[in-house]
Amino acid sequence: MRKLLNLLGVLFLLGTFSQDIQAQSEVNSIPNNQGFNHHVSLDAGGLLDLVFNSSGNADGPLFVSWRKLGETSNRRMGFGISGSFQTNSFQNSSYFTISYSIGKERFKDFSRRWQVFYGWDVISHVSFQSFDDVNETGVVLGWGPLAGIHFKINEQLWISTEASLAILFGLEGNSQGDANFAVQTQFSPPATVFLGYRF
Repeated sequence: MRKLLNLLGVLFLLGTFSQDIQAQSEVNSIPNNQGFNHHVSLDAGGLLDLVFNSSGNADGPLFVSWRKLGETSNRRMGFGISGSFQTNSFQNSSYFTISYSIGKERFKDFSRRWQVFYGWDVISHVSFQSFDDVNETGVVLGWGPLAGIHFKINEQLWISTEASLAILFGLEGNSQGDANFAVQTQFSPPATVFLGYRF
């Protein structure tokens, strides 16, 4: 009788162990993006600046990005605006910038909540600036690598930050007929926090 009970106990443990292995295999077979196809994120700092700064002198950008999610890589696109104006007895000045980027990134999960990504962006900016009686327009095109990190709050809410390095080619002209062409590099540190939503 004791041998029969021992045999049943061993069979029970083996059955439980095999079920755990099967369940783990099913978890591992779930796609990286949990069936979501899109990821939209918003620059949290720019949003707070827009909401709480009523002086009209804020120059922080408001940036929105979109990702088309894939199994190992994502296509990405971003759009941003920033602007400022100042009017007083000494000067009248304003500027407005529109930025657009498109690129691709690869990602790697290294825990249940953390994900690293790296890739590249093609970048463009168009700016309009006015200082007293002088109006200036600028166009910038560039390309560069990027790297960042995502933190998963839950399956749909994420926060992230990223750093990038870009080579930029810029052309500026003003209402007085002056023109200037410049090539420069620009490093953007991971100082901006993005709040993302997957659907």
